[in-house]
Amino acid sequence: MRGRGKKCLILKEKRLPELQTDLSGYLYSEFDALQIDATIKIQVRRWLRSIGIAKKSNERMLIFVSAAGTCRCALAKVITEALLETRPPSYPLRVLAAAMYEPRLSGASEGARTAIKELFGRDLLADHRAMRLTPKLAEEADLILVMDHMMYDVLERADLNPGDFLKVHVLKPYFGLTGDIADPWAHREVSEANMLYLRTAEELKSILEQHVSDIVSALDPKARTTC
Repeated sequence: MRGRGKKCLILKEKRLPELQTDLSGYLYSEFDALQIDATIKIQVRRWLRSIGIAKKSNERMLIFVSAAGTCRCALAKVITEALLETRPPSYPLRVLAAAMYEPRLSGASEGARTAIKELFGRDLLADHRAMRLTPKLAEEADLILVMDHMMYDVLERADLNPGDFLKVHVLKPYFGLTGDIADPWAHREVSEANMLYLRTAEELKSILEQHVSDIVSALDPKARTTC
């Protein structure tokens, strides 16, 4: 893997005198064979943080959630990231999109990608990868915004720690608005599909333009209160 330029974690049992010859000179982390579960988890976690995959201790995490992770949450993610480029917070803020259920697609829907290109003039969703919201991801999150009340009710019954569910809010009511962000996926095959996706993207953009500063303030570690 190293020969192919891939990032690798090298683990060495702490009682082993030295690494084998072909790994000599590389940095490694130690684990204890008598405490495999605990010690390997710690080292893997540290490594994932060091390469920017796992959340770092000084980082804040915002997760948008929709049903399948390909439309509404993906739109909200890239819109928020675009807004943060012009109004960057004073602390590291990671924005993710996650699916309530198993994603239908591996990337963003064509309707979502078309809508984003219409709004921003470039395909900000080209590299989007759909992923499911897991209990571990919810544990790491600082704020979870779901697109509609139905998803909130489902998460309330889901396998989340009680403390993690306190981070979950319906997007529009979180900002003092009423209603839900409608799902355009159900209408993806009608002739007006692109118009419906664009309308969803415009609604999200309008809301987030007005309230991205509220998100930044709510997650600010220097003035942190319950979200």
